[in-house]
Amino acid sequence: MLLVLFGATALVLVISCVNVASLLLAQLPARRRELAVRTALGASRGRLIHQLLAESVVIGLAGGALGVGVAVLAVHALGAMVPAELFRAEAVRVNREVVAFATLMALLASAGFGLAPALASTQTDVQGALRDGGKTSSGRSARRFLRGLVVAETAVAMVLLVGAGLLLNAFLRLRSVDPGPDPDRTLTHQVFGSDPAMAEARRSHAFFTALVERAEAVPGVEAAAGVLLRPLEGPQGFDYPFTIQGRDRAEQASYPFLNYEAITPGYFRATGLRLIRGRFFSRADGPEAPKVVILGESVARRFWHGEDPVGKRMKWGGPDGAAPWLEVVGLVEDGSYRGLESVSLDAYVPYEQSPWPMNHLVMRTSGDPGAVPAALRREMAALEPSVRLLDIATVGAMMRTQLARPQFATALIGSFGLVALLLAGVGLAGVLWFTTRQRTREIGIRMALGATTGRIRGEVLREGLALALAGLALGAAGVALLARLLRSLLYEVGPHDLPTYGAVAGVLAAVALLACFLPAWRASREDAAVALRAE
Repeated sequence: MLLVLFGATALVLVISCVNVASLLLAQLPARRRELAVRTALGASRGRLIHQLLAESVVIGLAGGALGVGVAVLAVHALGAMVPAELFRAEAVRVNREVVAFATLMALLASAGFGLAPALASTQTDVQGALRDGGKTSSGRSARRFLRGLVVAETAVAMVLLVGAGLLLNAFLRLRSVDPGPDPDRTLTHQVFGSDPAMAEARRSHAFFTALVERAEAVPGVEAAAGVLLRPLEGPQGFDYPFTIQGRDRAEQASYPFLNYEAITPGYFRATGLRLIRGRFFSRADGPEAPKVVILGESVARRFWHGEDPVGKRMKWGGPDGAAPWLEVVGLVEDGSYRGLESVSLDAYVPYEQSPWPMNHLVMRTSGDPGAVPAALRREMAALEPSVRLLDIATVGAMMRTQLARPQFATALIGSFGLVALLLAGVGLAGVLWFTTRQRTREIGIRMALGATTGRIRGEVLREGLALALAGLALGAAGVALLARLLRSLLYEVGPHDLPTYGAVAGVLAAVALLACFLPAWRASREDAAVALRAE
């Protein structure tokens, strides 16, 4: 995501520099006589290029200084908008390193984008410029270059807007993920024991058996359960290969790992995960009982292809491993363990049949969950003084923490896209204004010969829309490259999402039409007599 944000910032800078380069090129006709006089007085081409580059650098440094000032204010404003769950947001600030980087970028951008106008400005016919007083048009090559710049910035704007649209679509889908019933009343804790003996599985299992009984007796607690790793804990977890009885070895070699969860019998009641088929675990599923497993529905859908897995057998490890076979006794809804954006393939085993100590406690509360931890701590102190509760959070709060980063990043990229859209519209309008101004005499002649205002207006509009469409076509190629970078950030959204592409293209076309309107209206309002005297 940092790479995407940095790239979006760079693209907005490119569009801004393209607009400044367009303005510098548009000044060519007004400066042709000045540059011709300097050349006639002995100034070399290199000297003129140095002068024009120095002017560009002054403009760039002034803009950079203004940008740093705006950034200081923007960081304070963004600080108030940053979600509280975003980790270390307060560390974002404008410091000496940021100012140095901004200065360097201002110098590079000024020199890089000021070079083309400087080279074009020094390619002057000295005698012609002095003879006609500098009023000769800038020529077709400059107009073609300006049109190329507009096509480029339209393409860049499309890339940014499509990226923002894809991320927004993915965020909305991520936000709609169901974390289970009443996530703000489902309380989770990490249970940490400082006594090394608590890391032994049997001791941990015995402690959690007693802890769950005491937790369910706390006022306001409807159900409690222990689990190896709680929902939304993060990317870490227990992943295991597995074997399905009777399956082809070559086929099973391609199977991914399953997310392994050890739970106490009341876990599904505490989390609200619904039983689809079969049964839940009970106290009868102890260490000496037949080995059993409950699967998430995505596991059944992916590996049993519509067949009911209840009653079938699987085991951990490869086909030749010594692990015992487990009977599938139930099928439940999928949980969210590694994060909202990843659908984990879940397999649950009874905690007393697991070799691992338990780590987390999950409780469903009937009222305010904030009143529960204090009472639970008292119960734990009486049970085992060395154990502490850490990382107390509701499932709803953990979900908001998971959403904070993509939400804020999507808002930033969306704002970059809007700025790019505005700059592209301004650039298109500026170029059309400049080119129609260069064609003032031609337009006057055509109007004197009977051309209607509607025809003049239509030609300017067609020119602007042609540039915008060329930019959209070029942007489509850039979007194909962007899609590869964004693929890992898009939740249930394809990188080639046609509705997003269509919406962005429609918005850009509408902005282009609006940007073309004013130059077209101005061209159609030209007075033929005044236009004929323009040069």
